[in-house]
Amino acid sequence: MKDKQAFTLIELLVVVLIIGILASVALPQYQKAVEKSKATQALTLLKSVGQAALTYQLANGEYPSSFDELAIEIPWTGTTSWYSSCLDTRSNNDWSLQMYKTMNTGALLLYAGRLTGPYKGGGFVFVVSPGEGTLYANEVQQFLCAERISGGVTFGGTAGSYCKLFNATQLTSHGETFRSYRMP
Repeated sequence: MKDKQAFTLIELLVVVLIIGILASVALPQYQKAVEKSKATQALTLLKSVGQAALTYQLANGEYPSSFDELAIEIPWTGTTSWYSSCLDTRSNNDWSLQMYKTMNTGALLLYAGRLTGPYKGGGFVFVVSPGEGTLYANEVQQFLCAERISGGVTFGGTAGSYCKLFNATQLTSHGETFRSYRMP
């Protein structure tokens, strides 16, 4: 009788166990890489809209009150809000882009926030104009990472965990609405 060489059941179970361990380590890293890719697309759109808002202000002497006033094509057509009280909203399946202007200070802020997925409630703020005496007096034309606490789609993860993906450092809390972090 010839000796047949084959794997034993124990050897196969060990290989399956090793593959399972490697997959459990790799999956969170993969999810982070996917989120960074999606966020980069949203940040690019946010920056383009911010530059268009600044151009609008130079041409008209005031900031826009709607995305329709800007000389830029916004590819998102939905109206799902990330933040509850904004002038205008555009969204896709994953993100909401919003324009917010304070009436008392004239500050213009643009938001891009996650609507779905494990990082739902995380997002970004582009400070176009901070207005007099506002929280963002030193953050003009800068991106901030944000985690919504209330007032819209809220972040359910550990405080700071979304913004750590982007190496952001905590700036402050904006009342009970969101936590903001300075982007590098």
